[in-house]
Amino acid sequence: MSIELGLIIFIPLCILGGRRYGTLLAVKYLLIQRVAGLLILGGLVLSVFDRLAGFMGPGLSLMLLLKLGGFPFFHWLILIGEKLGWLPLYLILTLQKLIPLFILSHTPSVLIYGLSILSWVAIPAMGVLCKTLKKIVILSSLFNLMLIAGTLGVSSSK
Repeated sequence: MSIELGLIIFIPLCILGGRRYGTLLAVKYLLIQRVAGLLILGGLVLSVFDRLAGFMGPGLSLMLLLKLGGFPFFHWLILIGEKLGWLPLYLILTLQKLIPLFILSHTPSVLIYGLSILSWVAIPAMGVLCKTLKKIVILSSLFNLMLIAGTLGVSSSK
């Protein structure tokens, strides 16, 4: 519930600060966040069944990475972030990630370790080809997000 409250606050900022693409950016962001939220909710409902409970850790981790815009689900974040103003970009790269990161810290998954290690190679390689400051900032935030996700996974498994 509190994850979606941040969405309600962010969408008007996206519309106002998105220059001429504001409404389109808000709709894209809303659709991605709603689909990820519904996938998380559906996964939690399916985890009630004993046979599917083993898949819940990695599945929930992937769904949270989609919601966060983490590796390998980061393309929507780059597309939206390049067209946003600096204040909405700051909000989407920092404050909007706090609650999903908290939830991710309580769902340990080996899959997160592998994706974190893979992202530590792939993201800097993509950063070399960047030509805009916003894209560099987005990739830097993505790199730090995956570093935090990997660290949270290590600390929660002990």
